[in-house]
Amino acid sequence: MVLVTSRNQLRGLVVQYGARRIVLDQMSPAEAGELLAGVIGPERVAAEPEAAAEIVERCARLPLALRIFAERAARFPRTPLRRLAADLRDERTRLAALDAGDGDDTDLRMVFSWTYGALEPEAARLFRLLGLHPGPEVSTGAAGALLGEPDAGRVTRLLDRLTADHLLRSRSPGRYDFHDLLRAYAAERARAEGDAERDGEAALRRVLDWYLHSALDAAEHLPSGGRPFAAGPVPDGLAPHDLHDAEGAVCWYEEELANLMAATHAAAARGWHDLAWRLPRALARFFDFHVPGRAWVQVYQVAVNAARAAGEPLEEGVALNHLARALALLGRPREAARRFEDALAVARRAGERDLEGAVLVNLGTAYARLGRSADSTGCFAAALALARETGDRRLEAEALDDMAQNHNALGRYEDAASAARSAAEAATAAGDRYRRGEALRTLGTAYAGLGRHEEAVTAFLAALEVKRAFEDRRGEADVLHRLGRALVESGDPDGARSRWRESLAIFAELDDPRAADVRRSLAETGPRPAADPRQETPVT
Repeated sequence: MVLVTSRNQLRGLVVQYGARRIVLDQMSPAEAGELLAGVIGPERVAAEPEAAAEIVERCARLPLALRIFAERAARFPRTPLRRLAADLRDERTRLAALDAGDGDDTDLRMVFSWTYGALEPEAARLFRLLGLHPGPEVSTGAAGALLGEPDAGRVTRLLDRLTADHLLRSRSPGRYDFHDLLRAYAAERARAEGDAERDGEAALRRVLDWYLHSALDAAEHLPSGGRPFAAGPVPDGLAPHDLHDAEGAVCWYEEELANLMAATHAAAARGWHDLAWRLPRALARFFDFHVPGRAWVQVYQVAVNAARAAGEPLEEGVALNHLARALALLGRPREAARRFEDALAVARRAGERDLEGAVLVNLGTAYARLGRSADSTGCFAAALALARETGDRRLEAEALDDMAQNHNALGRYEDAASAARSAAEAATAAGDRYRRGEALRTLGTAYAGLGRHEEAVTAFLAALEVKRAFEDRRGEADVLHRLGRALVESGDPDGARSRWRESLAIFAELDDPRAADVRRSLAETGPRPAADPRQETPVT
């Protein structure tokens, strides 16, 4: 038996001779921490655990990087680790901090250069440009945009070369990343060879345009997110990702969400205001499918600032509306209401009736959550009047559905059912299947409140079909939970438990707090007792 170690993957040995490849990935955080402690002493690591953990991650958990840093730390035993870690935070100085100054074998930059120097020019150029990519992971399409190369086959061959030499990692087909030290080295090579000034800005603009136009293509397969906006023509030589259905669109958004948000911040940092508000706008249709964290608040604040700087009052109002929705979904209703009020003022100053109507329904919901029932009803009524005045059946459906939800919350189930049926009719007339599904969910809730449980089951089943068609997992889980309650009341506890288990699986997978409510429903209903075999009729 022969054991071969190499920085290159030596794929030919696998293909021709059936060699077994064993890939050594990064050490685990615990293993990397042990290595650090072995050089500088466990007491020092235990005294500053947060700084030690930061050092481990800044060194990408690479043994050589950790040993170089640990040797330096050992030379300065009285210097706190947190001060030494500061040298690793700046990408421009990180590699310099990982040079022991004792020859090429202890200079991480030089070790990387041995592999980089063996690359052909086009692969080396791609490696450098990848160091300028703003997000954590790059797809084949995004890499092609950086290069200005629409031929996916050619781009894949270059990416595979970088992966074979361990300058990139590929954890799933068509997606690549590298650890922070290699990213810093790639960016350093781009600066040293002039790419950052000569080619880098153009490459970055290309990839941000690629994300924008790909996101717009994905948005076409999801429920309408309001009035469209002009994104401009696709630049020459750019091949945006082509999607075909709602399932593919949602999966693409989920994979690229971190990159899209990073692209927004990169555009804002360079003063590219047009991209800094357009990219978040292209994310709007995915907003309903993703429970937002703080990142959504940050990205829509960027959009507000960019639209304001670009002199786009409509887009400023749209961004304020999305910012407020993110705040509302994060459980910050008072802040949300203030931002909705700002958006409403912008819409009215600009004379944008469509935006005014969209903000009114959202503001009404925020007021309802704050217990301001009269204000909430006033917003919905104003939105409904505006919708009927302008003939906007989609807005009419949304306003009626929100009114119905208010009625349900107040126990006025007859009024809720009437408004929800009208909302479903308006959504059908508008050709908005998703909004019709929302209205059917509200209608099912009203019927359940009226004790019309079989009709509630029918409405929930119809709503469930819509949620599944649009890959709305959270909406699907919510409808399944409501459906289970209606099934219990209609005399089908086994069917209810089955639906609740489906709901629980989705909520648990998405780490949604509503999973606790579903578990409670399952516990309260309990399994049906097994039949007593002594009472069964014997077979003769």
